[in-house]
Amino acid sequence: ANCANTGILQVEVKESPVITLPDAKEYLVCKNTNPIAVTIEISSQPDVNYLWYYRADDLGVFRYQDETTSDFVATKRGEYQVKATNGVCSSFSPII
Repeated sequence: ANCANTGILQVEVKESPVITLPDAKEYLVCKNTNPIAVTIEISSQPDVNYLWYYRADDLGVFRYQDETTSDFVATKRGEYQVKATNGVCSSFSPII
């Protein structure tokens, strides 16, 4: 507690994290390659956490993949998305 500023509320406005995707938004693998292992890397930012999501196709629902780093190894064919959060604000990447 800060007794010198009793009754004063300080508000800090934070920006949403910016997600910078790699130049390649489409990754190609051979049809018979199983399992696949494609690393998707985004530019990391300090004090930002990343949550990765996957869906098999555009009819499915994105499901959390239990991965929280700025790089992710895709092991399934389909679509991926990452959510960046700085504890206050969050933003989603375009679908990868």
